[in-house]
This record gives sequence, structure tokens and C-alpha cells, in this order.
Amino acid sequence: MLARKEQLVFCKVCENKNFSQKEGIICKITNAQATFKTTCDDYSGDQKTINNLNQRYNFDNRINDFTFGLEYIGIKNGAISGLIVMGVGFIWLIIGIIKNAIHLYSFGVIILGLVGLIYSLINMAIRKKRGPLAGEKLKNDDLLDSNL
Repeated sequence: MLARKEQLVFCKVCENKNFSQKEGIICKITNAQATFKTTCDDYSGDQKTINNLNQRYNFDNRINDFTFGLEYIGIKNGAISGLIVMGVGFIWLIIGIIKNAIHLYSFGVIILGLVGLIYSLINMAIRKKRGPLAGEKLKNDDLLDSNL
């Protein structure tokens, strides 16, 4: 007999599932937790739920830009993040020049920002070539019906 966790792989995407506060996911037909050993005779896959899980999987596996942690303040574009980091490096360098105390860290920050910028530009090219995965936002001109 399969463990409960293994049974739930089937039950979560079955059209015959129901929910009980005491038992969790139960079968709508038997009103009990799953008891099947390898496969369920009453299993009927819910295509909408399966598609949603596939979209989540694709969304989790999308190409992420390196944002230097700036996504926490709402900046999700790697190119913009790279430019911001480069700007901070340049400001640090200018302040160092004014004070006659140039730090090598400012050059490192500028280079790090440049690497992030290049990385995000490469990812943009890959995304444009590959097309959007399920769960990624489409632009209006990317929709198939817009050519009608």
C-alpha cells in the first residue's frame, strides 16, 4: 500500500476529491481517505488542476534575472538592478576621488553591476528566442488572437 503522501499525488489532481477538516483530502465517492495500493479505480484526472500544476512548475523553472536582492523593494528587472549597482559603485568612486581616498571596492561594485547587466541582457535574449513559459506574462502583441 502506498504511503499517504504518495496517494495524495493522485488525490490532489482527481476530480473526485473532497476536503474534510478532520482528515484532509478525502474521496468524494467513498467519503474516506485513500486506501488504494498502487492505483485508484475511481481516479479521474482534473485537467484544470493538472494544467495549473504544470504552469506552476514552468513558472518556478523560468529564467530569473540576478537582481542583487533588489526584488524585495520591487525591482525585478536584472538590467535595472545592474544599472543601480553600477551607479552606487560610481557614486562611491566619485566620493573617494573627492576625499582623495579611492577604494578598490567601488571598482568591484561597478564590475559586479556590469556583470549583472550583461547577465540580464543575455537572459532577455534567451526569453525572447524561447517565448514565454506558462505563468509568465504575455504582452498584448504576443497573443495569438491579435493577428485576426
